[in-house]
Amino acid sequence: MNEYTGFYKNPRRHLVLGSSALYGLSHLSAMTRDITKTITIAAPPAKVREVFFDFAKYPEWNPFFISFEVAKLVDSTNSSAIDGPAPGSQLKIAMTIDTSKSANTMYPTVLKNTAEEFRWKGKLVFDILFAGEHAFQFKPIEDGTKTELVQSEHFSGVLVPLTGGILDKTETRFDDLNVALKKRVEELVTQ
Repeated sequence: MNEYTGFYKNPRRHLVLGSSALYGLSHLSAMTRDITKTITIAAPPAKVREVFFDFAKYPEWNPFFISFEVAKLVDSTNSSAIDGPAPGSQLKIAMTIDTSKSANTMYPTVLKNTAEEFRWKGKLVFDILFAGEHAFQFKPIEDGTKTELVQSEHFSGVLVPLTGGILDKTETRFDDLNVALKKRVEELVTQ
């Protein structure tokens, strides 16, 4: 007598359920959203980066990241990082998505820090649920006298379709940060 019954008795059921799961997982790539905001700053990239990496002064000017610190620093002696935290470092960022509410804190990991780009990735428990890869690109324009700042984030995971309103507000906060950084840098340059 066979001791397996129901689900285990029918191997075809395994194949059908397994195929369905794989089909569902293959469509996770459709659960993404990208935000990109660009602004021109009348200062060279090195000056923009100098202000950007002065995390202690964020409360003075940054409306989006109200607190920004390095929670766990990785040794940068063998890194391409020119200033700021090296790849592998963990950040602690308090941000306000909605100005009427309290800050949310996230702990992303730095992926890249070069003269041209600073990039980190944060996630909600597992990448498959919700993850965001945030980047700041510092592009020299007009012979390096100005900077095109490109702030972007690629969101992915099964929760992305449920976060539309929050991501719309996040997009607005990207603009707010870019404008505030431009103002801060240009004020310092003219002093």
